[in-house]
Amino acid sequence: MKRVARVREDRISALPKAVICHILSFLPTLDSVRTTLLSKSWNNMWASVTSLDFDDDRDDVRYFFRFVNCVLMFRDSSNIQKFQLKISGELPGIDVDCVEDWICAAVRRNVVKFHLKLYYRIPRSVFTCKTVRTLRLEVGGSPIHWDYPSVCFPNLKFLHVTMERPEYEVPELVFSSCPVVEDMIIDGSANNDNYDFNICAPELKSLSVCLADPSDQYENNFQVNAPKLEKLVLESDFLSNYNLETVKSLVSASITFDAISAYEFESFPTRATALLAGISNVKCLSLSTHSFEVSYLPAFNNLQKLDLLLHKCKYWELLAELLYRAPNLEDMVLEDVSVFFLFRAELRCLYTCV
Repeated sequence: MKRVARVREDRISALPKAVICHILSFLPTLDSVRTTLLSKSWNNMWASVTSLDFDDDRDDVRYFFRFVNCVLMFRDSSNIQKFQLKISGELPGIDVDCVEDWICAAVRRNVVKFHLKLYYRIPRSVFTCKTVRTLRLEVGGSPIHWDYPSVCFPNLKFLHVTMERPEYEVPELVFSSCPVVEDMIIDGSANNDNYDFNICAPELKSLSVCLADPSDQYENNFQVNAPKLEKLVLESDFLSNYNLETVKSLVSASITFDAISAYEFESFPTRATALLAGISNVKCLSLSTHSFEVSYLPAFNNLQKLDLLLHKCKYWELLAELLYRAPNLEDMVLEDVSVFFLFRAELRCLYTCV
């Protein structure tokens, strides 16, 4: 018998255009444009995709610039949901004005999510854009020109700043002019310099600071004014200066720092005491440290759950003092890495038995 050849049905092309565009939005824009070659029905389908993702090709800078210009010129008039632009380093012969035009084009299309990795100036329109809800900035290299207004980010909800050892200080207004931001992340690596962070965000609920310090001879200063802060994550090689006097609504906190350097030996007790006093209202605390003394501890009257990871600390003395200063503690996990010891106590059950 002769086999009848089956013609495979193109089910993807039969999908509604909106669904296809949604699928293409997960691809880099270069791959999205390439789908034009699949069939006539896919011709210019990419022009309606609302997510644009551009990553520079270091082998052919001119091609990258022509490509981005063409995409922004020939796409349809629909709004842009997400705009991602990564330029890795200071490219030779780069047209800075052209890069600004790309960013401004996204602003004019009511962009909602921005992801910018730049070593050049960021236009004012980014900071004043009323439609941006999510912003991720990756900054580093030589001094960047910040063209920011007196009022920034009117409707921004999520801010993520990654520092790649910048040879300059990120302007204070980036963190202090966020009237409605609820989630903020600061990570990456600082340079051999002292940085001052003034975080003023009245609606901030979650703050994560994870910075690797290249040298123990430099320190960062954090002034946090966030009365509605509920979640705090701090991770660093060495303990920075933290002022958390206005943080009164904290629910959970995770504090991790590796060691005390010779440079900060004298100032460490003051920093540790100020940090813990600022989070003393917390209900759930995770603390990981190499060096810790009982004298640093404030009263934790609201603390219900504690995860404590110790490295070469006076274990039992600290445990006894914590139990004394946390009268409402119910659940505790203790780990002593130096002796590979793990102890878990359901204090509620213990108190009931007693």
